[in-house]
Amino acid sequence: MMLARVWVWFDEFLEAAIAINWEQQTMIYRQIGIFSVLALLAGGCGDSGGPTANVQGVVSIGGESVAEGMISFTPMETGAGMPATAQIQNGRYEASAVPLGRVLVQIHATRETGKMLTDEAEGGEYAETIDIVPEQYRSGIEITISERDESHDFELTAQ
Repeated sequence: MMLARVWVWFDEFLEAAIAINWEQQTMIYRQIGIFSVLALLAGGCGDSGGPTANVQGVVSIGGESVAEGMISFTPMETGAGMPATAQIQNGRYEASAVPLGRVLVQIHATRETGKMLTDEAEGGEYAETIDIVPEQYRSGIEITISERDESHDFELTAQ
């Protein structure tokens, strides 16, 4: 009986999710992203599992500073610590509690194209955005953070 109730709830959930328009999906994805970042930051407030460093630097793509975005540092070794994230503003970032050792750096940045799209289900408009990080960098960049490291600049070249 309990399994049947769960199945009915799941079926209703899927129907509702399919009915959500693009603008609502975008808002949900943004909320999930904000929650994920906050969870990562909150996780960094306790014992990180190992030594950390403060890292700062600049991020540019094709010689132009990234106006805004996010940068994350995820340890590649198990037990090396928690991931660290930071905002990119005007091409600069400052990340605290970055785990020492090999980390995978992921850069996330988008920009509006200037084109407005129409949500046919709701009739509203929203700005079209595109991912500006070149394809070859989207899976991440491996670097090594040591106690001496305080600055890492990322100059991404467009294909």
